[in-house]
Amino acid sequence: ERRIREYPWFRVSYLIDPYEKRNVIYENIVEELKVKLGEPVRIIDIDGYRFEYPDESWILIRMSGTEPKIRIYSEALSIDRLREISSTVDKLFLDIVKKNNARIVEKTIG
Repeated sequence: ERRIREYPWFRVSYLIDPYEKRNVIYENIVEELKVKLGEPVRIIDIDGYRFEYPDESWILIRMSGTEPKIRIYSEALSIDRLREISSTVDKLFLDIVKKNNARIVEKTIG
């Protein structure tokens, strides 16, 4: 019997104030993610940006369609790689928000 393997995953949503800065923050983090975690082997830009890496990990960043939030999803083969991705993305997001004179009003994990 074949089993479907489960991989560690992570989802985080950020609500930004002021709301008007959401687009520029989104664009900035997309640009930074192109290089921050190594060179992606593929970038898919349908309904957000999905960065796929040689180790089969990936990150998807997109605007929520139902709330004024930026959502980031990630998956990796190991929990250590997932932790590396999530901590790098979180720090990067916070830095970009500060550089744009904005703030994170709400951060939701899961």
